[in-house]
Formats: sequence, C-alpha cells, structure tokens
Amino acid sequence: MDNKSEIARLRAEIDREIEVLHQLKYGFALCASHESIMSRYRALDKHYVALVPYVGEEVAIATICERIEELL
Repeated sequence: MDNKSEIARLRAEIDREIEVLHQLKYGFALCASHESIMSRYRALDKHYVALVPYVGEEVAIATICERIEELL
C-alpha cells in the first residue's frame, strides 16, 4: 500500500470515528456512556499516531481538528 492510499484510509477511519461521535452527541444515543465516548476519542488518538509518520504532527492534528469542526 502506498503512502497516499494509507493516508486516505486513515482519514476515512477518522471520519468514521467522528461520525459516531456525532451520533453519540446528537443522534439516537443521547444517553451514551462516558466509556463509549472515550473509546471513540482513544480510537481517534490511535489514528492520529498512525497518521503522524506520513504527514507530521502539525498536519495530523490539523486534519483531525478540521474534520471534527466539519462533522460535529
């Protein structure tokens, strides 16, 4: 797998996690447990760590923050 496809895969995973967080915050799961929310944030952290070697820390955190702003 080349770097571009791995970056795209990681960004798609980040989007999925953020979409779930959106559902936990606004959707059918308004009474989501703290643990279920924290598990999603831990997953985002794992994706961040995986993205850093490809794009650097600044771009990785900016990517996640931008996606959170767009999707939440």
